[in-house]
Amino acid sequence: MTLNHAPSLESWTFPPGLGVPPPCGAYSHATAIGDTLYITGQLPIEPRTNDVVGSDVASQTDQVLANLSRVLELTRSSISQVVQARAFLLDADDFTAYDTAFRSWFPSRLPSRTTVAVTGFAIAGCLIEIDLVAIRSR
Repeated sequence: MTLNHAPSLESWTFPPGLGVPPPCGAYSHATAIGDTLYITGQLPIEPRTNDVVGSDVASQTDQVLANLSRVLELTRSSISQVVQARAFLLDADDFTAYDTAFRSWFPSRLPSRTTVAVTGFAIAGCLIEIDLVAIRSR
């Protein structure tokens, strides 16, 4: 089978002031191939101050999902279009509190999800990171 054309590939790195924390390394906030959107993992960083928000996993999960929601909005998608989430917890014992906070962001349909425990993050004080795969509108 021969494809007549390759799917379009787009990437976004957002400047300060758009409600998304700046990257802390060499990566894009999001990349799309066709209508599939890959959102880079977000940490619980407040976009205006670049400070870690919260000292518990529930409040940090809410900040992470707020950051992800803003990236989705800026790339013509929404939290309702998320098909997969991958979460990284500093402490596996935080799973129940994280799960409760996560569910509150997906009231009508839960995406597929993987959750693993890790030994640390690029920024001290973070208890969680989440990345997403979503579908976007054209």
